[in-house]
Amino acid sequence: MFFNVNKTKKQILEYLSEREDASVGELSEIFKVSEVTIRTDLNFLADEEKIVRTHGRARLLGERTRAENSFEVRKKQNFEQKIKIGKEAAKLVNSNDSLLLDSSSTGLAMAMALRERTDLKETTVIPTGIWTAIELMGLTDINVLMPSGYLRHTSGSITGSPTRDFFSSLNIQKAFLGAWGISLENGITDSHLLEIELKNILLSALKK
Repeated sequence: MFFNVNKTKKQILEYLSEREDASVGELSEIFKVSEVTIRTDLNFLADEEKIVRTHGRARLLGERTRAENSFEVRKKQNFEQKIKIGKEAAKLVNSNDSLLLDSSSTGLAMAMALRERTDLKETTVIPTGIWTAIELMGLTDINVLMPSGYLRHTSGSITGSPTRDFFSSLNIQKAFLGAWGISLENGITDSHLLEIELKNILLSALKK
C-alpha cells in the first residue's frame, strides 16, 4: 500500500514494476499528462525513496520494491472475481485440515477469506508465497508452516530443490493452486518453469 500517492504516481509505480525503467517522455505519452507533471511526480517518488532518477529516466528503487509493485498489479487484475473464488474455496476447509496455498494472488484472496473463518481449529496452512504467509499472521487457530527453498525476488514465491524435498515428506490433504492456464496436452501453465515444476510436484503428492 502506498500512502500520500495520487493516481498518476501509483500508475507510474505499477508501470515501472513491469519494466526495467522508463523515460519522462514515455510516461508522459502513456498517462496523457505533460512532461512537467511527470517530472514533478518522479521527484516526489524519488523523495519518498520509491524510485531512482537517472538521466531523464526512472526505475524502481530495489528489487523488493519491484516485487511488491508487481504483486500489487496482479492483485488488482480481476480482483472481485478472485475475492469470490477465495471465499468459496475457504468454505472447503475444515478444522484439523492440512492444506497448501500457492503464491498466486488468488491464493492470497483465499488466505483473506480464511481470516474470517473463526470456526476453524488446529488447521495447518502451508503457503508457498511470502505475501500469503504475511496475510495469515496473527491467527491463533491456524498454524502456518513455511516451506524451505529460495525466495523469488520478482513474485515472492518460494521455489527450488529445497522446496521439492520439503513437500516430498509431507501429508497434504488439500491444495489450492492458481495458474496462468491449463491444457489437456501440457497440464498447468505458468509464468516461470520453477513455478510449473513446483505445482506439478504438489499435484502428484496431495490427496485432494
